[in-house]
Amino acid sequence: MGKALAILADLGLTPRPTDSRDRVVELFWTAMLLPQGHHAVRHSLYRLRQAMPGHDLIRLNGTTISCSEQVAFDCSVTERALCEGMFDEPPALLRGNFPEAFSIPE
Repeated sequence: MGKALAILADLGLTPRPTDSRDRVVELFWTAMLLPQGHHAVRHSLYRLRQAMPGHDLIRLNGTTISCSEQVAFDCSVTERALCEGMFDEPPALLRGNFPEAFSIPE
């Protein structure tokens, strides 16, 4: 489920939580042609839905992939708080370091 989580992170950490399916394929499945890559995206999103029943974290709508409003990363929330002048809140918003052994398996 690594690539599904990578898609979620990519969409959740950008200012706009929507992207084209083709760009996601080109980013995460570089060795595949677009039709096979589109299938890989659908399969990855299916696996994410199976792992998180009842939570529609990523939506595939035709050629567009979008991240749900349910998805919030502490670094994005912290950045938004700093931009809004809430300087006392960011330390409480950060929940830990990035995992040292992070990898994206197939």
